[in-house]
Amino acid sequence: MTIKDVSTNTIKQLIVIFYVSALLVQLLVVAKVVPYNWVNGGMSKSYEVQLVQSLMSLVIISVLFIFVLGLASQNGKVKQWKLRALYTITFFWLLGLFLQIAGTEFERYVLSLSLLLGVISHGMLAWRTRLSMSP
Repeated sequence: MTIKDVSTNTIKQLIVIFYVSALLVQLLVVAKVVPYNWVNGGMSKSYEVQLVQSLMSLVIISVLFIFVLGLASQNGKVKQWKLRALYTITFFWLLGLFLQIAGTEFERYVLSLSLLLGVISHGMLAWRTRLSMSP
């Protein structure tokens, strides 16, 4: 099986699962269900400091979610700059994965799995988009 064999709908579903899980974690931190010192490498000095970061993360993740889902719905009719943006977003999540592995136990064992799904699904979408753009 190759990436060409994976349906666009499957890739979209993986992307939705990733973004919903990322948003859910931040909402759980805001709601104090997940302790603030379990995220951000345990470096936040207080809940109030982490609250600002989590709220910013919610906004950024939401914007990326809308952008990437929009790309996934364009079926290869993507401008070159959008493909480059997708590569950049994929790299951003890959960097995040490496940071999670170096973080707290919660980040290593829970969040890194979510980010791995994000890297894989974004990479698959970028690859599929690039292939569909080729003449």
